[in-house]
Amino acid sequence: MGVDVFRSKLYAFLIAAFVTGLTAGLVYVHQIFIQPYKAFSIDWTVRLLFIVIIGGIGTIEGPIVGALIYVALQQIFSEYINVSLLLLGAVAIAVMLAAPKGIMGTLHEHLGFEFLSPRRK
Repeated sequence: MGVDVFRSKLYAFLIAAFVTGLTAGLVYVHQIFIQPYKAFSIDWTVRLLFIVIIGGIGTIEGPIVGALIYVALQQIFSEYINVSLLLLGAVAIAVMLAAPKGIMGTLHEHLGFEFLSPRRK
């Protein structure tokens, strides 16, 4: 239909790689030194899964909302450092039981609310 698919995918990949590299650079610029086992630890995977599951899998706005909720909960639970991971896990389980499609998926299902819809209307 006139759209060069290869070029579009290449541009999307380049933009995603640039944003990822910029974000990692900003995260590690605040640390005194970088340790390889910290950069590739399981913590990153757990954080990303938490963000996607809370926000909503399969939506564009779900991870955005999940990241905002994760940062807010991390700030709230920072006082309880010994049990903060348990509290985050309890929140994740509660959201999975109450809203299996995540927050944004459930809002879309029940209210028809879409913020960044990739579908044409």
